Amino acid sequence: MNKHTLIGLCLSLCILTFAGCAENDTDETLTEIKIGNENLSKLTIEKQMMKKIILSGGNGKYRVNVENSQIASATINEDTLFVTGHNIGETYATIMSHDFKKKLDISVIIPGISVSSQSINLKPGEENTQEISVSGGGNVKLSVYPEGVVDYKLNAKGYLELYPRYEGKAIITITSQDDRESKDIEVNVKPEGETEQYGWYSTRYASYAPLIDNRLTVNRTNEGTWFFNTTRPNAGSTMFIAAVSDLVKGQEVQVNVMKNTYKPKSDANDNIAVGRHTLTVEEIQKDYAILLGKGVKLKLPYTPL
Repeated sequence: MNKHTLIGLCLSLCILTFAGCAENDTDETLTEIKIGNENLSKLTIEKQMMKKIILSGGNGKYRVNVENSQIASATINEDTLFVTGHNIGETYATIMSHDFKKKLDISVIIPGISVSSQSINLKPGEENTQEISVSGGGNVKLSVYPEGVVDYKLNAKGYLELYPRYEGKAIITITSQDDRESKDIEVNVKPEGETEQYGWYSTRYASYAPLIDNRLTVNRTNEGTWFFNTTRPNAGSTMFIAAVSDLVKGQEVQVNVMKNTYKPKSDANDNIAVGRHTLTVEEIQKDYAILLGKGVKLKLPYTPL
């Protein structure tokens, strides 16, 4: 072996030794992969939503693989991880950098319910099909309390269609597909105008409609109230309501119609039958009370004790 060959071998050995030392030094300075500031191990994301998370650790060069790409997908741009939810379910992503790996569990959930308004005022018969939009929640379920005040449905465009029937307040509850969230929408239905005279009124129309022709009212505190369709009590139609007492606003009471000789109306909803009617005390003044039922309202002479 000549002198030049020996010198070349020595130089090559020094270079290899230095490179190995440098590589070992570099490996010792690398750290585990960190996902986000909180070093996430689990991520919850709504369907059709995307989240971005800053990565650190490793050697700064990252790769990612998702176990089930039907549920979620992930990409990396430099040090930023982008995760998108596609379908409800569970999967996981594996993030790699140099010799390090980090697992991130991914849970794709139903988006939260969003409504454009949580209350609306309508008149009976005033259909509303474009004012309240509903999104999120998956295949939501709808319910109403009490029933009867308003009919409703959620159309294909995500709008709540409302069909108010008679005066009252109803709460429509929208519940998410997984039953984890619900939203309430208050629907207030009220005709225009006032109930100026004593008697029964229909609340099924845009304005209050009298159900009896009342031209004379006679009230006896301990007996009850008579309505007549003429100023001569014995010459026309009569309705007699038994006396009510101790009324409290908001309380349900039984109003007993003991006599009714008024001619029946063509619409059965507009007839006041003899018997007991369940009404709610809506208003109490110094000389009258107003009671509300399903499709009807009664203004009655009343003196609070």
